[in-house]
Amino acid sequence: MPQQRISIEQALAIAAKFQETGKLQQAEGILRQILQKNPKQPQALHLLGVIRGSQGKVDEAIALLAKAVGVNPRSAEALRNFGIALARASRFAEAEQSYRRSLAIDDRQAETHASLGNALTALRRIGEAIESFRRALALKPDHAAALNNLALALDAQGRHGEAIATLGRLIAIQPTNAEAHYNLANALAAEFRFDAAEASFGQALALDRKSTV
Repeated sequence: MPQQRISIEQALAIAAKFQETGKLQQAEGILRQILQKNPKQPQALHLLGVIRGSQGKVDEAIALLAKAVGVNPRSAEALRNFGIALARASRFAEAEQSYRRSLAIDDRQAETHASLGNALTALRRIGEAIESFRRALALKPDHAAALNNLALALDAQGRHGEAIATLGRLIAIQPTNAEAHYNLANALAAEFRFDAAEASFGQALALDRKSTV
């Protein structure tokens, strides 16, 4: 009985499923086979770039994602992941541009607004970062990383009361988030609320100990 051939679309779907379930070696093998036959297959380039980035192979990830974006410059997802790879290489100005290109295609991506905020923070453009984090939260109010990073940005601007309120929102969602309690302690101390800061710091330490047991 002849062996049944599968289409590129089916192979990509299988690779994506392997990637989602953590079977990265199997996913990579399929994607490299696809790229041997079609070196410009954009989805294979994109997914392989994401995988290599998650494995710490940042330069290779950037090269693959640059090719994916070159082949399909209208993929908001590929542009976002290209930005993430660039940010991992501390190429924040280039990451910013990639995120902005992604958002120009689809501006309802909470993750991309949050990632743009992180890049702007690294570039010390705190006011713009705050706006990006707020846009992320308008789309996804329970985005924990955006809440935390917004609070840090507000605190950096001396807006400690707003930072405290933002961290309160985060802790309401994630009461066992040790980092949030630690950041809250710092913001409270900046407001000279030392008793409350001490309590928050104690909570952060207690949660941190639990996580390492």
